[in-house]
Amino acid sequence: MELRYRDGSRNKYAGVCAVALTLLVMLFLWPVFRVPGLYRGANLWFHLVVPLVSFVSFILGGREKIAFRDSFVSVVPMLIYGIWYILNNLIKGIGEWPATNDWYGFLTWGWGPGAAIFLVLILMTWGVSLLLRAAHNKILKLSEV
Repeated sequence: MELRYRDGSRNKYAGVCAVALTLLVMLFLWPVFRVPGLYRGANLWFHLVVPLVSFVSFILGGREKIAFRDSFVSVVPMLIYGIWYILNNLIKGIGEWPATNDWYGFLTWGWGPGAAIFLVLILMTWGVSLLLRAAHNKILKLSEV
């Protein structure tokens, strides 16, 4: 049996997709909530610079192609976080701003729209994972020539 992804590409792939979701959510939150200082100080690094650097590192790094089936594995960290987020709100309650457990405001419109937002985030994460996979594999193919 051959060991796949000896260079850790699958784990890095899942991590980069999780970080991509952070960037996408922050891009969504800024125009919706106009949070002052969203991209200042540590937020600039954690929510913008680090995701962009991780994209470049993943696309240009690694020596093995990423299989399509791994695009589903890349969504697992987002699923785990989303399930934890929902359970946290179910157990502790949503609460009132600023002491709310619904940090992102996804449940502001109720559980139904919150579930729809969760589904959209899963699909967005998978879409980003497909784009990152395609870019990584294309760069890898070009480097073989």
